[in-house]
Amino acid sequence: MQHCLIALVLICTVAVGAPRGQSKPATKEDKRVEEVKWKVRSLGIASRVTVKLNNGNERYGSIDRIDEDSFQLAEVDLKQLYTVSYRDVRKLREGYGNPNQFTGKRWNPILAKISVAAVVVMFAIVIPLSLSST
Repeated sequence: MQHCLIALVLICTVAVGAPRGQSKPATKEDKRVEEVKWKVRSLGIASRVTVKLNNGNERYGSIDRIDEDSFQLAEVDLKQLYTVSYRDVRKLREGYGNPNQFTGKRWNPILAKISVAAVVVMFAIVIPLSLSST
């Protein structure tokens, strides 16, 4: 009977999540850093990415090297290697578009595809409907 009681207490302790050692609770920043690390590693070396930094700047290029605390980006516009700390990354997305001639920033390739699809829909559906009603 005593062994069953001890087993029951151990099971309840593990299920409730009793503290194990000196682990600190994960903060939002730590979670974001882990998400960026995971995304960089899942994309892999030579993947084209757009990196939005915490200071508001954007970097465009290919992942050249992946380290524990940072990754190296072969920046396409600056034509140099740029080391990016995972903590400095606000957002990371796959791919980069062509540069805007006026602002110098690159187009988001996903938004470019959406806008092309919208134009095609407009010409395929909206214009013929307006012509048939007149």
